[in-house]
Amino acid sequence: MDTSSLTTLLTASWSAMRANFRTILLCLAAVAVLSVLMQVVVGERVGTAAATQVRRLVGEARYQELATELQLQEGATTARWQEFSRRVGDEVRLKFEALDREERQEFLMTALQEGLRELLPVLLIFGPLFLLLIAWSRAFFLRLAVAPAPFPVAIGRATQTFLPLTAVYIVMLVAGLAWLPPLCFLLISYSPYFAFLFVLSFLGPVILLPRLALAPAYYVKEGGIVKSLENSFHRTKGVWWKVVGSLAAASLLSFLVLWFALTVIDIVAAVIAVSGVLLVLYWLRQVFSFAAAGYRTIFLLRLAEAVQKNPRRPMRVKSS
Repeated sequence: MDTSSLTTLLTASWSAMRANFRTILLCLAAVAVLSVLMQVVVGERVGTAAATQVRRLVGEARYQELATELQLQEGATTARWQEFSRRVGDEVRLKFEALDREERQEFLMTALQEGLRELLPVLLIFGPLFLLLIAWSRAFFLRLAVAPAPFPVAIGRATQTFLPLTAVYIVMLVAGLAWLPPLCFLLISYSPYFAFLFVLSFLGPVILLPRLALAPAYYVKEGGIVKSLENSFHRTKGVWWKVVGSLAAASLLSFLVLWFALTVIDIVAAVIAVSGVLLVLYWLRQVFSFAAAGYRTIFLLRLAEAVQKNPRRPMRVKSS
């Protein structure tokens, strides 16, 4: 991998984000709010389902007794809630250890059934919505990197693009991974060397997925779901290592920056344990997470442009 070319690609992607800073900031703020709302709803249902099983194991009377001892009420301090969680956790552990094997199995099966009944409707609704939100944000960054635009225009372009772009991602995954389960089943069932061949079968996706990785960028630039996949496959011929190395470098860089930002946020959250502040900090976590994903998406576009211009030579682009 040519180091100067990779540096240019990384810099060009960052320059594209800076050039559209206002539009990107508005998008990140809105997407993070929607993400937090969906995760709060799911988290609340998960918490309710878990609390139901805890009360069932500990006993409602003992649960209320612990709450009374710690004077839990609306507006109670975070320290009291943490102490309550610790005390309840100890009670759950002691009660569970006191059960015999059959009672444990019965409790776990009942908890699983009730948990699925409680959570499945929420997950079926918010799971796809969250995936569509991610797909929409990818479309937003790709379209913005191709043609900068004000926030309202960028929203309209992303909304027009994200559903077919989602289809591109799905076809990529199907083409790269769908044949693995039946192949692995056949290898395990009929081959005496199934363990070796099982591991070997994963070389297919490792080789194929990077060849298709640039398809989303080519779809946004040139259109056509099948055409974009074909373009990615043919244009990456002979530059597989460059594509893999470039994507790995961009992912590592964005991960390190994201890790540093989230670590700082977590430290602040530990120091200032106030509900309102914690919610804002959680929103910031989502902002940085989507920003890191957006940087990788823009990098993908810049990489696709470089491969298209000169696929078999060192990739060079001009910083925007």
